Amino acid sequence: MELSEIQTVELLREYDVPLPICGIADSPDAARDLCAEIGGRSWVVKAGLKPDERVALEPRIECTSPDAVGRAAAALLGQTIEVAGTEGERVLERVMVESVGEVTAEWYLGLALDRVSHRIVLLGSTLAGQAVGDIARKAGSAVARESVDPFLGLQPFQSRRFFLALGLPPELLPAATTALACLYRAFADLEATAVEVSRFNLEGSVLVARDVTVLFDHGAFYRNPRLRGLIEQADGSRLDAVAAEWDLRHVSMNGTVGVIVSGAGLGAATTGLLAVAGLAPSGMVDLGTGATAEAVMAALRLVLARPDVRCVLLNVFAGFNRCDHVAEGIVRTMKGGEVALPIVVRLNGTKVRDGLSLLRESGVAVSCTTSLDEAVAMVADSCSDDLGGQR
Repeated sequence: MELSEIQTVELLREYDVPLPICGIADSPDAARDLCAEIGGRSWVVKAGLKPDERVALEPRIECTSPDAVGRAAAALLGQTIEVAGTEGERVLERVMVESVGEVTAEWYLGLALDRVSHRIVLLGSTLAGQAVGDIARKAGSAVARESVDPFLGLQPFQSRRFFLALGLPPELLPAATTALACLYRAFADLEATAVEVSRFNLEGSVLVARDVTVLFDHGAFYRNPRLRGLIEQADGSRLDAVAAEWDLRHVSMNGTVGVIVSGAGLGAATTGLLAVAGLAPSGMVDLGTGATAEAVMAALRLVLARPDVRCVLLNVFAGFNRCDHVAEGIVRTMKGGEVALPIVVRLNGTKVRDGLSLLRESGVAVSCTTSLDEAVAMVADSCSDDLGGQR
């Protein structure tokens, strides 16, 4: 789960990360006035979006005068924002204005979890302004790496070794080491899964972290409820807000079947069987453990929000969950008139008889079974009928 860039900047300032001087504007005049407030001789106007959001124009416009800043803000404000996994349209209502100094050198910095070694890995490259995947393909072994033991934390000598491998001049090491320590502290305190600084710039004699992205672990939200609140406030994060409210995990995909499962392993198995049938998920929601009927209703809303979904498959093998609670959520959603698509339900495990009885006696139009193979076949038949024999 991600925040908008505007929220990320506001959050990381609390950790003393050396971020650019910037301001937020909701009109061209306000953007132009910010130039005098934040100072500088050149500026960049940014849409301040989340990583999965897009606008038609270039979301980062460099300007050399306050009037140019006003024109750039006018061009961006009101732009339609495309958000992966949502329906409908939303427009850009605020922009960021950053003061920009003369850039004499720039680097990419990243912190990520290495789930194999159970370490936090620092990644660095001279290919700034690019995604880490592109950097790895282009630079390969030239990417600087440093592994950090999470129990010991980031040590100063590791930071110095890391930056020397990146080619930073020795006189910049104290400032760079301090900046990296601040980023590491934010990474650890916020229980992030990744922190990326797309442009770690040397502007004059000052190091500035620009274009920062932070990814969060949904499972840690109960220890940091503030993050959940920020996700709910994030522009265009209606689906993220619903997922956070009910402790659900969701991902948008490119198929036609809305999938709800109880566990990541079951999700992988379901995706594999759908692929054998020539189908793919349009989105997937993991109920986790102890899901209530209300959480199941929220999960259905999440998968139905995809405009390309043609059928819904619920695959629940209940251990900590209960099949009767799952069934209750389905029935309440169906009777509320929220679903006009075929629904296939595969239930097994705790309270499976109660769940199946509730579904069959409710009178709602669902296909239910205890076999995953049968459930996938039902989904394939539903999609084939909907597409006139084609999937």
